[in-house]
Amino acid sequence: MKIRSLSGVLFSTIFLLMLAACDSGGSPTTQAALSETIEVTDILGGELTVAYPEGWIARENSASQGTVEIGTNEAVFEVETGTYPADQTFGQVTFIPTGLLPAAGLNETATSREVLDYASQSFMDAIESTSLSIGETEEFTVNGRAAVSYDATITDADGTIEATFVAVPEGDGFALLFFAAAPDDLAQFEDEIRAMAGALAYAPGAAPALSATEEATAEATAESTEEATPEATAEGTEEATREATPEATSAR
Repeated sequence: MKIRSLSGVLFSTIFLLMLAACDSGGSPTTQAALSETIEVTDILGGELTVAYPEGWIARENSASQGTVEIGTNEAVFEVETGTYPADQTFGQVTFIPTGLLPAAGLNETATSREVLDYASQSFMDAIESTSLSIGETEEFTVNGRAAVSYDATITDADGTIEATFVAVPEGDGFALLFFAAAPDDLAQFEDEIRAMAGALAYAPGAAPALSATEEATAEATAESTEEATPEATAEGTEEATREATPEATSAR
């Protein structure tokens, strides 16, 4: 099984959620230098910007619009899990807006940990024939953001890889990062991965433009509301005055 296929399981789930829509912080982490950036636009019109280290390669995932693929060299984009090269890593980054969380079974006040748990469960549900061993969840702070992560060991017929999953809040939503490497190689990229989690940015897409019919309906509704309000106020005042006058006369 290719590493791209493994990570694609998770990020395709996020992509499908977008199609359907058409906690605390731990210790600070050291930030690595990021000199390159890539910008991609998701199907909701939102723009995801990801900074990454010089010399690495980044491109948009052709099967999941709005997802960024990042690797330390060109070869890692196609390698098999059992022959993963030493001292290299491959990963993907995507974004899930808060408004899509209910579609994932979460409420809109979900924490980074809850989003990470969702990602973990989605991943495990989709790779039943693969052995996935997940380590303890770790909290860390990067660029003022309270992020959470966990490391995992993934084994199938081709071999074993190490992986890390990260969830970090950004604006009105969460970024999800997945990176993989050969056994015992992932730790050397931890600073770069966490730095990317702290530096990424997401700009929501503009609200869809109204059609001519929708715009005319909105204007007519606004006008009728404005006209009805003073008329209703005047009528209500006159009626209240008529009712109050006999009572005042009787009292005298």
